[in-house]
Amino acid sequence: MRSLRAHGIRIAVLIGVGLLVTIGPSAVSQALARDPELSWRAALESLDSALAAGNVDAALPSWQAAYRSARASRDWRPLLLVGEASLRIGIGTGKRGASESAARTCYLIALFRARTQESLEGILEITEAFAALGDRDVAGYGLGIAAKIAQRRNDAMSYERLDATRRRLAASSLRVTGGTLN
Repeated sequence: MRSLRAHGIRIAVLIGVGLLVTIGPSAVSQALARDPELSWRAALESLDSALAAGNVDAALPSWQAAYRSARASRDWRPLLLVGEASLRIGIGTGKRGASESAARTCYLIALFRARTQESLEGILEITEAFAALGDRDVAGYGLGIAAKIAQRRNDAMSYERLDATRRRLAASSLRVTGGTLN
């Protein structure tokens, strides 16, 4: 599957670039050292403040700190939020390609974490994030994972949430293939 291989290459490039970049001392770095569990939140707040002030240069180290902290958290939600923050940086810089690639990386890691945690909510939110990026293949894969979780749970609420997401995606301009949306 070409799309998943391309994602793997993007992940490798992003990780390589991340290893080459060093962040100087800042309030965000100090917050990371004090409270690693909450530091992704602090870093995202710093990022949003910098973007609101029009200071994209200050937002980038905050994004990197948020990414590192979200990776350390072991939960899916921080990575979803860091991916969304990447897209906000792309709007601020006008470099959508790079920000979408970073968002995809965050979303992929989040997807696998949500799958491991059997979080239907997480899988569906991340699937919609991939669909918003126009990534039909991974969105379809996410729907397939969600269908398996709903089947294991075998409760009406899970099936309703899955069906609602399918309807939203089907109604959008993006036609998702794969998963159980055939």
